Amino acid sequence: MSGLVNAPYAEVSELLEISSVQDRVYRGFCRTESLFEYVRQEYLNHESEIMSVFDSKEVADMNPKELDRAKKFIGEFFTILKNDESFKEEILSNCRN
Repeated sequence: MSGLVNAPYAEVSELLEISSVQDRVYRGFCRTESLFEYVRQEYLNHESEIMSVFDSKEVADMNPKELDRAKKFIGEFFTILKNDESFKEEILSNCRN
């Protein structure tokens, strides 16, 4: 979550092989592939609603650079979900037992 807002106080865990809180590492537990696919499709079905938040009046007071960065961060999430290979590599292959 701190990657979305790029919290200045956030620190990367030494247990993870990442250098920034904005680097993505899926740390969820393994579930059936059909459940992963169901959740994936739920997110994809609501992509336009989620992305429209960045153009809404509720965020009009945000710093434009921060807003663009957050929009890009969420957009990259959807890019992973839309690509079968990326989804397998970034999410399915990284689940915890």
